[in-house]
Amino acid sequence: MNLNLSRPLIAGLGFVLAMSAAFAQVPGAAGTSGGVAVPVLPGPGAGPRPAEPIGVVDPATVGIFPELLIREMALSAEQQTQLDAAQNSRKAMWAANRVTKQNEYDALSKEMGKGNAFDPRVVIAMRKTARAEMETRMDNVQALWLQFWDALNPKQRSTLLSYMLAQHERHGKLRRPPPK
Repeated sequence: MNLNLSRPLIAGLGFVLAMSAAFAQVPGAAGTSGGVAVPVLPGPGAGPRPAEPIGVVDPATVGIFPELLIREMALSAEQQTQLDAAQNSRKAMWAANRVTKQNEYDALSKEMGKGNAFDPRVVIAMRKTARAEMETRMDNVQALWLQFWDALNPKQRSTLLSYMLAQHERHGKLRRPPPK
């Protein structure tokens, strides 16, 4: 093969591999916590909770507070409605984002199938559009979570914050690379 042709070909192949790897990144991939909620307020007689496999994500459980936490916070009917709205919005966002990511993958496959007519600019523009759509969905979900937060009294906020801190620490430990 001519050396003048092989360098751009190798560079293009490297770009395609990098783009493919970027598209393959999804929440909950191996090595992450997967957003699995674990109660931090043990109930009476509750034995040790079995270890959850890292990387397993059930969209139905991500962002759902344990029932024990909900009881501890003693939410009013209005607060419970706000929490339900935020959680339902999060579920809808998760599902829509999965569709967006699959559409991205399909479009990338189609674009790469064009052979020499492949244009990475099209892929980059497509990814920017998809990220903007997902960002808009996230903004909407966060607005509902903030409404819920604002409706909590100081004791409820303290209880929720304790839970959030425990989750933060747990997730940080799961994501930490092993010492060398």
